Amino acid sequence: MNKRYDYRILGRNFRVTNDTYVTGLNNNDLIIGGSGSGKTGGVLYPSLKATENESFVFIDSKGLMSKMFKSELEAKGYEVRILSFIHPEESCGYNPLDYIRFNTDGSIRYQDIVFLSRAIMPSLEKDEPIWEECGILILQFLIAFCFERLDKEDWNMNTIIDLYHVMIKPNGLQYFLDELDNRKESFAMKKLLEIQAYKSADKMYSSILGFVNIALAPFSYPESKSLLNTHNCIKLHDIGKRKHAVFIQVSDVDRTYDVLVNIFMTQVLKTLIEDADSNSGGRLKIPTRLYFDDMGANCTVPDFAKIISVIRSRDIYVSVILQSMAQLYAMYGEHDALAILSNCDHIVYLNSNDMSSVEYVSNRAFKTKESILNMSRTKEYILTSGERAVLIDKNPPYADIDFE
Repeated sequence: MNKRYDYRILGRNFRVTNDTYVTGLNNNDLIIGGSGSGKTGGVLYPSLKATENESFVFIDSKGLMSKMFKSELEAKGYEVRILSFIHPEESCGYNPLDYIRFNTDGSIRYQDIVFLSRAIMPSLEKDEPIWEECGILILQFLIAFCFERLDKEDWNMNTIIDLYHVMIKPNGLQYFLDELDNRKESFAMKKLLEIQAYKSADKMYSSILGFVNIALAPFSYPESKSLLNTHNCIKLHDIGKRKHAVFIQVSDVDRTYDVLVNIFMTQVLKTLIEDADSNSGGRLKIPTRLYFDDMGANCTVPDFAKIISVIRSRDIYVSVILQSMAQLYAMYGEHDALAILSNCDHIVYLNSNDMSSVEYVSNRAFKTKESILNMSRTKEYILTSGERAVLIDKNPPYADIDFE
């Protein structure tokens, strides 16, 4: 086996290499199973145990896996970073503004500002996105002003919060007009003039600020200050260059920091794609997998259906872990959910009472719905693209597996 690539263990005696030249498949996995079905202990745990050569980013509900694997991974030569949204004061730093790029002439790549603004405030109001679009405009202005007028040490989300608090004061916009001094070529100035155009409609402006307040709330909590500092920051560009294990500790009951998790995973994917494209072979130096454990509860990545369809050639892979297919449809809508499904060449079905999941597996495995609903808790179905579905034994949870 090519030592550049690891393998993952999807079931008892079912090992899959990540070398796409060997398999002819992509390395994206969809793992479906209700609570207690063995998603983490039976599928993710053995795959992490087998990891030796590739980087990975792992959404770690409750922080269990980082505690189990930190020392072992360090012994394998990994740099282990823990981004903790459970204990932000104990976390490494994360600065979303670090990934605003500059052109060769030193000018800011404003499309990166637009990208980050949309990640902070993803569109949730599909029927009436006008309020969020106006809110995104405010975020674009604040970030652009930060880069155009402030020193580099102030380029962080704590500064953005401070600027926003200045902006919402009675004469806040005038302060920024004075600071920008009618700089016609300034991106920030252009956005500020657009904001002024609808500020005269007080009710509308108040509604827009309400959306911005909600989007920025997780950044403004005292506990977030240490996490969002510019010291000991995780460096996303290093993940695809040297062996990294990044654990994102999230609570499975407290949804406070979900938006930060979304932003982080969105920026990870964007950064890895950019880094792969900058390499001569169009691939990452170190193949990298992103584990979206309990994705239905924690993480919604904008344009995920498009991203998952283009990452294979770059040696980037994802493992999406859900309790049911209904979660996928609820998060992304039918069209994008089907696109995500079609771009996962391995689907592991552990069990579920969700009928949309049962129906999908029933059709794919050519089995009755009753047999899928009544399958043993010790069994799982593996659905591999281009092959017949197979019913196999599950791995025992949290057991060390020796394939040699």
